[in-house]
Amino acid sequence: MSAPDSAKQGVVHMVGNAARVFSFRIAGAVLTFSIQLLIARWAGAEVLGLYVFGLSACVIVSIVAGLGYAHSGVRFLGAYLGQADRARLVGYVHAGRATALIAGTVLAAAGIAGAYFSAGLIRSDQRAVLAIGMLCVPVFALLRMNGTIAQSHSAYALSFLPNQVMRPLLMLLAIVATWHLGARNGFTAETLLWLNLAIVVAIALCQHWLVDQRLAVKAPSGQKLFERGRWVRAGAPMMVVTMFTSYFPELTMLIAGYFLSAQDMGVFNVAFRVAFIITFGIIAVDAITTPRLSQHFARGDLDNAQQIAARGTLIKTAGGAIAILILIMFGEPILALFGDEFPAGYYAMLIVAAAQLLRCVTGPVVNIMNIAGQERRMLAVFALLLPVTIVAQAALATTYGPSGAAFAVFLVVATWVTTLYRIVTRSTGLHPSIVSAVRTGPVLNPR
Repeated sequence: MSAPDSAKQGVVHMVGNAARVFSFRIAGAVLTFSIQLLIARWAGAEVLGLYVFGLSACVIVSIVAGLGYAHSGVRFLGAYLGQADRARLVGYVHAGRATALIAGTVLAAAGIAGAYFSAGLIRSDQRAVLAIGMLCVPVFALLRMNGTIAQSHSAYALSFLPNQVMRPLLMLLAIVATWHLGARNGFTAETLLWLNLAIVVAIALCQHWLVDQRLAVKAPSGQKLFERGRWVRAGAPMMVVTMFTSYFPELTMLIAGYFLSAQDMGVFNVAFRVAFIITFGIIAVDAITTPRLSQHFARGDLDNAQQIAARGTLIKTAGGAIAILILIMFGEPILALFGDEFPAGYYAMLIVAAAQLLRCVTGPVVNIMNIAGQERRMLAVFALLLPVTIVAQAALATTYGPSGAAFAVFLVVATWVTTLYRIVTRSTGLHPSIVSAVRTGPVLNPR
């Protein structure tokens, strides 16, 4: 096979894998949306709010439990695979898994103790769901770590399917079965979280076994080399970035849920999830443009990099504006699908949608900072945004309910994108905003 044909085949393979991973994410989002729709219709906003609070606590605390191993795993494991450094590869796998289970268990115990012995800091209706959510933390952390191991070996189905597709699919089936078996009176947030715990344990064990069977992650001689300090220093700082870039809904629900009543939490969660659909358009466009943007930036070809970023921004902004118009016209009927309580979140939904539109108009600033090697500056921004998020939710959600929580989201996103945009323009020379895109008039087919 000639070099051009081999390169072309490599590109096709990469695009195919990207499309497959994106399809997993879409399927997972649809299943999660369906789960929340059924809970809302069958159990109401209060049960949904408590369930989401407990699940969000599990997800966010499990990120901390991993100490960054899952975030830097693709980098280190990929390098060790390329160098045939089996001892360090196995050492990283062993350390990452052990950290997930040990740190996860410690944090889970601390969370359960805090839920019941926090002298009134946790509301009585949140204690049980928080405790059950904490029980899931070490298993969820292990699930994420094994997903990283599989991803580093290019086993994408084994990496993404268990958590993103199989877990919500089994949860959906369990909810339907529980309902039709007549357990309607016991359909509580606690019941739902116990079901989730059982499903996560089963999936994590299956994935763990498959990773060990299919991938070379064990050392027959027992030899392992560890560089724990280096691994944690590289991965731990990225935990905060991951919370904002990959788990922003869960982070928002955990913080806002502390200040909102259970019913308001359920209403806000649905409003947020409906508006957050815009994000999938952002992800889809960025998945197509980021590889080409990275190639041009690496060659120092800023003109074509600017054109690609501008074209992506135009597409995302147009799509985001259309989505907001649809939500303005049909938002209340959409929310009413979840039940009579949920149209009250109409204005919260529009405010969150406006925040997503801000992400569209400022362009792919997070991706550009990653491409430009500006991760530490991005980390500093998100580290400051975490207390800002808590203060904003405390001030606005407590006073104004779901709409206040949504406005807190808007303020955080506005601070996030404008700060990163200023860093991008000053450090790279790129101007990916909609204003620059309209002024420069991007070419239709940048090279």
